[in-house]
Amino acid sequence: MRFTRRSLERALAVVSSVLAAASCATVTQSTSDGEPDASTPVEAGVDDALPEAAVDGGPTDARAFAPRTVECEAGPCVRDLSESGDAFCALVDPGRVACWGPNNVGQLGRGAEAGTAPSGQPTLVQGVEGVTSLGRSCAILTDGGVRCWGRGDFLQEDEDWHSPSPVVLPFPPTKRIFSNAPRLCGLLADGQILCSGPLVSFGLLPDGAIGPFGAREPEIVSLPSGAEVVDLAVGTSGFALRADGVALSWGSWTSLGRASSLPIDPEPRAIALPQVTNIDATGGDVCAVSAGRLYCWGQPQHYHGQIPAQPTPVPVGGIPELVAQVSIAERFVHTEPLRGCAVGRSGDVYCWGPNDVGQAGDGTRSFALLPVKAKGLGGPAVLVRTARTATCALLQSGSVECWGENSEGALGRGALGLSDPTPAPVALP
Repeated sequence: MRFTRRSLERALAVVSSVLAAASCATVTQSTSDGEPDASTPVEAGVDDALPEAAVDGGPTDARAFAPRTVECEAGPCVRDLSESGDAFCALVDPGRVACWGPNNVGQLGRGAEAGTAPSGQPTLVQGVEGVTSLGRSCAILTDGGVRCWGRGDFLQEDEDWHSPSPVVLPFPPTKRIFSNAPRLCGLLADGQILCSGPLVSFGLLPDGAIGPFGAREPEIVSLPSGAEVVDLAVGTSGFALRADGVALSWGSWTSLGRASSLPIDPEPRAIALPQVTNIDATGGDVCAVSAGRLYCWGQPQHYHGQIPAQPTPVPVGGIPELVAQVSIAERFVHTEPLRGCAVGRSGDVYCWGPNDVGQAGDGTRSFALLPVKAKGLGGPAVLVRTARTATCALLQSGSVECWGENSEGALGRGALGLSDPTPAPVALP
């Protein structure tokens, strides 16, 4: 790869700033109630023991924090829900996918002939059947095959970062997928993790050169021995979640969730949280559920000040219970406040951050400095997906309800319209 002098200077500046930050990285010891004590920093070694869980005397079995499951009594029945490019897609029995919302990069999967117009009418993605799970704008089929559409580098021959029609991802049989353009990682049927795309645009490579970290072609991530990997996430760092609650990370120091002396750390190591049951990443932002509590780290997050590279508790505010699942929205620039939502063990949904179009769902349009409860859900939620200006939740009944901005049809109510802070059902096919 060739660089102009200006681009090289810019890359060196990025690396220098990351190195400067890394030089003062520490992790914090936990107090008796599980909250980090910033007054007692300790240096972290790669082989240090994981911190012990302390959750106010609560349960320590990770299964106690598992989300609810869908129990459909009538159709259409949704089994999974995803968000990509501010559009939403639902996995509808029997193995079909319906999408709605913005379509500027083909995230509705309707083909080039359909154009790029948004749509508030959920419509089935053609040529995608027998789907078992979703991962942003990708779907896993019953035979382990992967189909992807919308924004992302899906290893197309034209190297275009979007596809309006589903394309076959050339991965071996896969059981979980996570797409975060241009990065993409799959959990293969044999337990290995296969990733493609650079984790960061510029970084200091292991050989001392400056360039993109990570090849476009798929590469196996070399994981340390341990429990089975059950899920994954990828932003500027990659994350592998194991069945024993250990989460491993590799990639950019700013979002690793652990101390590292390297600006770009290629070796997967355990993050500084125990009993991790759910994790979400987008860009340089990461949030995770650890023993039922919510932690975030990465880029500056303005809902309660700047968050360092180490996991930091989210002020619970209006969350009076343990958390089962978390979802965060992509930020176009790091100066935007972070927006996220979480599902409590009761099935209630809580959101924080921008709320100018009612995307927090509390009935107001006031910025949610602390998490607020979404009001008016038609039942307990299984999971929530968060876009910049809209939110959708999959309910235990198998229905989907959305709230927030609807100018591009993200609420799935059949037509484009005004914003609405009150959850209402999606008109599924």
